[in-house]
Parts: sequence; structure tokens; C-alpha cells
Amino acid sequence: MATESPGGTTSWITYSSQVTNGYTALTVVAWVKSDETSSDRGFFQTLTSAITGGQDQPCCMRYDAAGASGGGSNLIKCAIDSTDKTNNGLESASGVQTTAPQCLIMDWEVGDRERLYIDNSETTPTNTPPTHTGTTINADSVWMHRGGKDNSNSWNGVVYELRIYNRKLSAAERSAIYAQQGQDTIKGGLVLHWHGDQGAPGTTVSSVTDRSGNGYTGTAGGTSSPTFAEDVVHTRRRRAA
Repeated sequence: MATESPGGTTSWITYSSQVTNGYTALTVVAWVKSDETSSDRGFFQTLTSAITGGQDQPCCMRYDAAGASGGGSNLIKCAIDSTDKTNNGLESASGVQTTAPQCLIMDWEVGDRERLYIDNSETTPTNTPPTHTGTTINADSVWMHRGGKDNSNSWNGVVYELRIYNRKLSAAERSAIYAQQGQDTIKGGLVLHWHGDQGAPGTTVSSVTDRSGNGYTGTAGGTSSPTFAEDVVHTRRRRAA
């Protein structure tokens, strides 16, 4: 199963904890499907005040209709803050927003910049994100179906799963996650894993269990809670395998 937030509502899943802080490397995996393009809506955010203030920090991923620094359009924006330099951010190549399912993997480690892989291919940024060191900082929570410009909106579409690792995955591990072959054996450094699998399609989500075993159960909220949706991505790939 997956979780869906329809257009015209605010609906999200959240956990109030600093689960992305204090790391020298980080990987975020998000399988998503948007119902629109030319969008500014987000699916992953880690700071409440950034949502209310329209900011892309400290650790986040969202669709961005017009890049702020790279001049691109219909792109994906992501960021990871660390102690040596805050407000780092990457703006992907233009034209990558789609209404088809996407596997999006953002990673960073000390001495490198954020990198974004779209369906297992690294995107060439339209901006020039800086390299940075230190440890990850500034997060106060985890939000799914919500981004830096979603104070009165939310992600318009489906989130099939969200994973956070406290390390940088290998190329082979990224490929396994994209191919959905042995992906659930990649547990080393897994901090959080949300995959809505507790209700029938169309039923209301109240919570989502953390499959990592760390107990970060996500709680649904907003003007209208998300609903469970059919997980066509994982089902299709498992059948193909």
C-alpha cells in the first residue's frame, strides 16, 4: 500500500523528532507520484518553521516550478544542512517533474555536496551546490506529503515510501532500491522507513508504522487526513521480477 493526499486539502504524516540530526552522511529515498506538474509542492520536510516560512531547509525534497538560483523550471529541489554551512541546496535539471511514479534518492557525505538520483540516474544541477562538512543539523521533525511551500497545501499525489539512512548508499544499493529487488535487505544505517501498508485503498490513514524498528510511527494530520492507496510501483516491479 501507499499513502495519498488529494489536491485541495492539507494532509500529511509527521513525527516530532530530530531524526536526521548529527550525521556525517545521509541518504533519503522517496518513491512518489504527483498528480500535477509546474508544481511547488513537497513530499519530505524536517523543520516546522521552514514550512510556515516557505524555506527549503534543513533536510527536504520538493517539486519546484521555478528554481531560485539555477534558472531552471519544473525541477526538483532538495537540501541538507550541516554545521559548517546552512541552507545548502540543489536544484535539479529542468523538466523532471512528471505525473508518473519516480524513485528519488538524495544523498550527502562529508566533503561532498548533495546529489540527487532520479530513477537511478544522477541529475545535473541547474545551480552549483557547495561541498560541505560537519554534521547534519536544524531538523525538529519529519514530514511526509508536505514541503517548504506547503503551509496551506500538501503534496498532490501519492508517496509510496520514504526511507532515511544515516550513511551514503552504494551504487549497487541504489540500483536495488530502484529495481525493487532485495531492497528490504538494505537495513544498515536505516533510521526511518514509512510505507503505508495498514489499510485498504481509499480508507483514512491515522498512522504509519516505522519499518526500521526505531519506533518513529508517523501520525496523520491536516484538514483532511491522507488515505491509503494502491502501491502500483512495488506491486508491478515484484511481479516483473
